[in-house]
Amino acid sequence: MKKTIRNKMLLAFGGVCLVLLGQLLVNALFLSRVQRSVTFAKDVGYAGSELTGEIKLDVVQVQQWLTDISATRAAEGFDDGFRKAEEYAVLFRTHSEQLKALYPDKRQEVEALQKSFAAFYEKGRWMAGQYVKGGAELGNKAMGEFDGVAEDLTKRLDALEREMNGEAERAIATALGAVRLSEIIGIVLALAVIAFVVTLAVFFSGRIAAALQKMVNLAEAIAKGDLGGDYAVATAEEDEIGQLQAAMARMVKAIEAAIADVDRLVAAAWQGRLATRADAASHQGDYRKIVEGINNIMNRLVGLLDIMPAPAMIIDSDFTVLYMNELGARVGGKTQAQLIGTKCYDHFRTSDCRTDRCACGQAIRGGGAASSTAEAHPAAGVDLDIAYNATPLRDAQGKVIGAFEVVSDQTAVKQAARVAAKVASYQEIETCKLVECLGKLARGDNAITVETEPADSDTAAVKQVFDGIGAAVSSLVAALNEITGVAREIAGGNLMVSLRKRSDEDQLIQALQDMTARLKEIITDVRAAADQVAAGSQELSGSSQEVSQGASEQAASVEEISSSMEELASTVAQSADNARQTA
Repeated sequence: MKKTIRNKMLLAFGGVCLVLLGQLLVNALFLSRVQRSVTFAKDVGYAGSELTGEIKLDVVQVQQWLTDISATRAAEGFDDGFRKAEEYAVLFRTHSEQLKALYPDKRQEVEALQKSFAAFYEKGRWMAGQYVKGGAELGNKAMGEFDGVAEDLTKRLDALEREMNGEAERAIATALGAVRLSEIIGIVLALAVIAFVVTLAVFFSGRIAAALQKMVNLAEAIAKGDLGGDYAVATAEEDEIGQLQAAMARMVKAIEAAIADVDRLVAAAWQGRLATRADAASHQGDYRKIVEGINNIMNRLVGLLDIMPAPAMIIDSDFTVLYMNELGARVGGKTQAQLIGTKCYDHFRTSDCRTDRCACGQAIRGGGAASSTAEAHPAAGVDLDIAYNATPLRDAQGKVIGAFEVVSDQTAVKQAARVAAKVASYQEIETCKLVECLGKLARGDNAITVETEPADSDTAAVKQVFDGIGAAVSSLVAALNEITGVAREIAGGNLMVSLRKRSDEDQLIQALQDMTARLKEIITDVRAAADQVAAGSQELSGSSQEVSQGASEQAASVEEISSSMEELASTVAQSADNARQTA
């Protein structure tokens, strides 16, 4: 067998395992003994004591119920004492039989107790019967006999109780003794195992402790990050110690290579060169995972910047682009790779570029955050209104080496503001014109014209709204003019005018139509009266009396005609006035 550390340790631990196995066997043996003792104490010793307590309680209950019967003379509502006493007497017999079965060697004592209880119970029932039958006179005489039997039962119960408690104590003492013996044996075996293990430790420490100490020192140096020492560990053993030394040397080289790549990535991140990546393929195992993890962190960071809905870039103190996110490159029609190494002012071409207003320049010079607004022209035909913020970029020593800028496109916002202002101005002009026209119309001036100002694409929708309002106002003016003309015709005596309702709800035209119809009826009545006057005139030549009478009738008719004409004139004037007021 080779003298490797593995084989040596197997041999040593094999001996320890044998000793431990012996200890387990001894412990199992004593544990079994302890379990038997505890089981006996619980199932026999403690159970006997518990049964004795139950039996004593049964006797007390029997005596209590018989005493109650004696005191109450079995009065109505208190006559269940005999039944209750019998229930506890049955429990006594059950518990005593259980105790006799648990302790066969106590059979005679238990049976003697049962006989004593039988006499006690019989005498007690007799005593209670005497109280019920003859009251205190007979009962008190019977009580003396009952007390003697009860005293005998009590002595036997006390003796049995002491004996059962003693059995329980002895069982518990036996169990505790087994536990203590098991503890002593366990301690002795544990000490033996410890002594054996210490002996093995002392034996092996002289062989491998020195070499292991060197490796421990080396591991502590690596743990502290001290990788500049000599990692060659001299050993005469061609065993795992030597293999461990070689493996640790290779580990140090792998750690150094990983640290070098991580340092390069960190330096690049400090400088804002976010496109820099380490060569993970030059590493192995988990060291490759570490480098790949750093690369993935950079990719994740850059990915988040690339999906930002705003252009972002990192520049050095000379305004050279170190990083540009995807949107920032795309807004100028270029790729990210094309912009690396170029000047930022050649890409965005803002009105702040190469001036003191440049926020990046302010951040680099002043060492604090800065912001500004400007017009940008990153590509032909691309004109943007932007707001941008710049933050200084510092190295590990805190020196400002560049700036990080984020751009916000304000073109749509400002364009919307300009359109809103133009629409508001157009609305104000048209509203003033409309108010002026409505004011004239309210004063009865129908000579108005509603025309809107010319509009462009921004105000076309508003113009359409005001055109609709103007058309409605013009329609209203035309209707009023038509109504005014009709009213003038009627006022001039032309009742043959045609009036057409503009809708079923046109109450004004309906009123004018009703007025015209009424005037026509009045004129018809006037003509009929005139015809009657003419007929009367023809009859004047017949008789002077008839002439005189006809003249009187004619005068009355003339007065009626005059009154009708005045009423007609008043109605026509009122209609004309109403028409003017409506206009």
